[in-house]
Amino acid sequence: MTFAFEQDTLAQIARKRYQGFQLEGIGYPVAVSVGGTSFAPGRLSWVVNGASVSVQEQGAWLRNVHSEYALDSLARVLMSVLLLPRQGLLLHASTILDRGGAHVFMGQSGAGKSTVAGLSAPRQPLTDEISLLRFSEGSLWAYSTPFWGGFRSDGTNTKAPVAGIYALKQATEHALEPLSGTQAVRALLGNVLFFSKQPADKREVLQLAARIVQQAPVRRLRFRRDPGFWEVISHE
Repeated sequence: MTFAFEQDTLAQIARKRYQGFQLEGIGYPVAVSVGGTSFAPGRLSWVVNGASVSVQEQGAWLRNVHSEYALDSLARVLMSVLLLPRQGLLLHASTILDRGGAHVFMGQSGAGKSTVAGLSAPRQPLTDEISLLRFSEGSLWAYSTPFWGGFRSDGTNTKAPVAGIYALKQATEHALEPLSGTQAVRALLGNVLFFSKQPADKREVLQLAARIVQQAPVRRLRFRRDPGFWEVISHE
């Protein structure tokens, strides 16, 4: 995405936060204004906290954007829409690099995504809140994102092949539990960020989730607040 701003202060914030993150194959103009109507009709449109995003084939328009928080919220909505036809999605998950592979720890707020990231040093976190998964040349990759939780990204555009996906469950002991194909798809769908109500888009998300489950092992990770879960993962 390429942003064009009418307000210089917001442009400086966006450049600092998003400039290092470029995804191949997505060249898409996005106009951002602090004014305008709260709702802008388009092929797909949403209103988030009074700001709006309108998506069309030739570009997107973000209106009533007065803060970094509003911009970040709309950017997540927009990215989820642009990724789908490119075989990608956003997931409530932290992603950690280990021995060249990306390990994706998914869960809603409070599940322990940031906790897992904090316990994973010296391994590199790609993100501790919103992960980006995408198929490229037949393989499933995880990408760094500027959508942070407690961590701050270093602005490095990094990707790695997905080595495993884990549904987080806080417990008293570390353990990996297998999931059936249906359970894995449900766990994945429960953490996907997607905002379209179009039936065709919903079907495409379901198909993509099923393809991800076929490509990468999806298991439930029971963990307590210490780094020992990595020993369980490493022995699988």
